[in-house]
Amino acid sequence: CFSRNQALPALVSASMTTPDPHFQEYETCPLICYNSTGATFLIRHRFENPQLVSLGYIYHGSVEADILAAPGTGIILSFYLQSDDKDEIDIAEIFGNNHLLFQTNYFSKGDVSTNGKGIYVSISSSPLYNFHRYGVRWTPDEIEWTVDGASVRHVKRVSGEGFPESPMRVRFSMWVGGDLANEPGTVTWAGGLTDFADSPFRMYIRNVTVENSGGGQDYTY
Repeated sequence: CFSRNQALPALVSASMTTPDPHFQEYETCPLICYNSTGATFLIRHRFENPQLVSLGYIYHGSVEADILAAPGTGIILSFYLQSDDKDEIDIAEIFGNNHLLFQTNYFSKGDVSTNGKGIYVSISSSPLYNFHRYGVRWTPDEIEWTVDGASVRHVKRVSGEGFPESPMRVRFSMWVGGDLANEPGTVTWAGGLTDFADSPFRMYIRNVTVENSGGGQDYTY
């Protein structure tokens, strides 16, 4: 594998009340808009999937964001890090009909056979009606997840087991896990079939902070 990834600066602080030059939208307004509340993601119809992705990569560091997820059966907010060769850290998978839990996970090189690494985390108040600050700290040897500044999960690298080790971009994605076209297992995981009579579904992101420990201008591997 040969990849050259542009590095993010050592510190990115984005209110998301206006477009930030370090991030790219994969939809236009009204599916992603900016206002005093933050970046607003909207789903009205099937197959809509607003995404916000950092233009550069981090090579270890920390990421945090304030998120108010969308209520709606089968509606998923995915806040995660991902590399070009499919290393991944799921900072928060928030479900539109779960007021009590969200999911954390991590993968190495796209190997989804280790889904046992997915852990559900309880939260103090509904993520669908309250902003919470979700975060992760990633080092060469460990991953720590946080909510509202408190540690909620911590894993250490184990010799011989897959662990994220390549530069990753910061990603926010709102998508319909409960679509009829999805695999039954995905629909069940998402909480059930989505009823678009309940649309539009709307979520908010603000105060995104990224600390890139990798330094340099780009990463080649």
